[in-house]
Amino acid sequence: MLEAFAEWDFSSAAAQDAALIATELVTNAIIHARPTAITLTIARRGESVELRVTDDGHGKVELKPVIAGAVTGRGLRFLDELAAHWAVEPAAIGPGKTVVARLPRSSVDGDA
Repeated sequence: MLEAFAEWDFSSAAAQDAALIATELVTNAIIHARPTAITLTIARRGESVELRVTDDGHGKVELKPVIAGAVTGRGLRFLDELAAHWAVEPAAIGPGKTVVARLPRSSVDGDA
């Protein structure tokens, strides 16, 4: 991922934000959806980066309140704060979903 961001002339801060979101989304899919397959796609879309995490498992993506003192439950909060836009697309057939997050270059690496 770092090589792609360097090729796209995005900062290391942008790559770190994207890596954090990707890690959180994949971890959430593993823990909550219990899928048999997960796909992570990272693509440049103009001046932004789009992350797509697709799983074939069950489970709902839900932004919940943070519980004081809890050591888990903050992944989607990171996503909500760092991404300019994110959404959940249900699978067309059967269980599963795709979580899509878009991080515009100006918000992730400080460039205006």
